[in-house]
Amino acid sequence: MTPWITKPVPFNIGQGAAAAAGNGAYTNVDDLIFYAQWDESSGDIINQAAAVGSSDSLGNDADIVITGATYSQTGIIDEALSFDGTNDLGAFGDSDYKDAFAFVHGTGDWTFNFWLNLTTFGASECLFSNHDPTEQAGFSMRLGNNSSQLGLGITSAAGTFMCNNDEDLAEEFTTGEWHMVTWTCDYSDASDCYECFVDGVSQFTVARVNNGSATTPEYSTKTMVRGNGTSLFVNGLQDETSIWQRILSDEDITELYNSGAGLVIDGT
Repeated sequence: MTPWITKPVPFNIGQGAAAAAGNGAYTNVDDLIFYAQWDESSGDIINQAAAVGSSDSLGNDADIVITGATYSQTGIIDEALSFDGTNDLGAFGDSDYKDAFAFVHGTGDWTFNFWLNLTTFGASECLFSNHDPTEQAGFSMRLGNNSSQLGLGITSAAGTFMCNNDEDLAEEFTTGEWHMVTWTCDYSDASDCYECFVDGVSQFTVARVNNGSATTPEYSTKTMVRGNGTSLFVNGLQDETSIWQRILSDEDITELYNSGAGLVIDGT
């Protein structure tokens, strides 16, 4: 297992209530490439990054195509989608939409920030992934081996792992409650390259043990399932998902957590 640093600070629990209008919005949309509010009642989940003011959006090619999930469920803010852990999934674009997420196993900085309410915790189930068991170039952002772990695996080429870790959280990742999960990548800092936060609190860092190379992934990026779209389905709800090609600071993450109520993103 590669080196990591634990920061055992207990995390908070999302309140599960919509953020009031008076709470405002997170306004710095620089390098925001994807933003989903999950408020649609049918069809694709629309990439709202451009609509909230980002000039760096991946556009509607990155809209999430939904298979089987249940719409209009209670989210951390307004509505969310529920995935059944059996065959429900979301796919960013079509099957040929691969290169847009090659930056994850490349040589730049990035952040994934999203809210998750698990119905059940399943070992190694994938939250975001364009991997399959052959582990070609790509990544899997996943649940850990047990309910007190989260994991991240990134390969820059076939079998060349930049990291592949399941690491301990300060406390159990409880089901039936909203939690905000944040992963950041500071590519220039190999020893502490990847950092995981839960509910605005840093949990651990993971070292990068090999260099990145933004080669084409084997699959398009999926959510709530492994990248091949056939295994490691997640049973739970997702809301307020944002993906950035920059590192969100600790202060940014705290602001988005908003004391457990969440915060919309709007730079207009």
